[in-house]
Amino acid sequence: LFDFGDLDGDGAITSADTVLLAQYLAGWETNINLSAADVNGDGEVDAKDAVLLAQYLAGWGIKLGK
Repeated sequence: LFDFGDLDGDGAITSADTVLLAQYLAGWETNINLSAADVNGDGEVDAKDAVLLAQYLAGWGIKLGK
């Protein structure tokens, strides 16, 4: 089981998760939960997910996941 947005699996959604997502999108080798990274639930991990995760952390009232 995982929480959408908790890419590193530490039990919290933090800026570290956004950094990991940015690194993944830039093509870096990362160890992330790709299911958790698909925060909009569209089946792809892309820049849309990164924007939503940043908005969530900024307190925009974004709901992560399907």
